[in-house]
Amino acid sequence: MEQGSVRADIFITRVRALFAKLPYELSEITKIDIVYGLLDRRIRKRVLRELIHSLDVLVNKSRLVEESLAEAVTTKAGAADRVSAPGRLPGTGRVEWPARAATASSPGAGGRAASVASRSCQKSPEMYK
Repeated sequence: MEQGSVRADIFITRVRALFAKLPYELSEITKIDIVYGLLDRRIRKRVLRELIHSLDVLVNKSRLVEESLAEAVTTKAGAADRVSAPGRLPGTGRVEWPARAATASSPGAGGRAASVASRSCQKSPEMYK
């Protein structure tokens, strides 16, 4: 039994129920070691085993980690939408960069930008002296 996509608090509760069905008693440390080892890697990476002294503490810390991971995912998705949405070309899935859009869309600005660019690329006669 591994955690998979089940929330950590529900998973730990199910494993506790399985421990109760055992015909013998396990020590609290053994239960913590078993549950901790079965938790998702992302939770184990952020919750140190040495700081866990009961299954209740493991439930609380695991819940906090899951909430922060979920918040980070939604924050990252929201930021990506805000960044890419203004420059997205409708129906193409491509992003138009603002500088390129300004040069291509306005001939007056594009003409000035093109002439400035061409002048800066031309070699002056002084360079050959």
